[in-house]
Amino acid sequence: MVPLEGLAICSDEHGPDDKIASAQSIRQLQDGLSRLKEKHRIVLLLREVDGMSCEAISESLGIPVGTVDSRLHRARKHLANFLHRAELREDARETSDHEL
Repeated sequence: MVPLEGLAICSDEHGPDDKIASAQSIRQLQDGLSRLKEKHRIVLLLREVDGMSCEAISESLGIPVGTVDSRLHRARKHLANFLHRAELREDARETSDHEL
């Protein structure tokens, strides 16, 4: 698991609600990353966190560039789907809280 606590969330708002939302976003991102297959997570983190090129990732892992591209695509797709579902669950919780 990649420690994301040290990553800055870009926001001009610094109120308590914003900090809670940022913490929730970080937890959701960590959860989503942990659910990816390792081969997808590694490629995604090398590209997005470490800033490596696909060619450098290919060399580093000893796999073809096309494989890096496909793993990166799948990782982004699965992570986006997970985060979207998490957002829907959160919206549903907020709606039910307001109905009480």
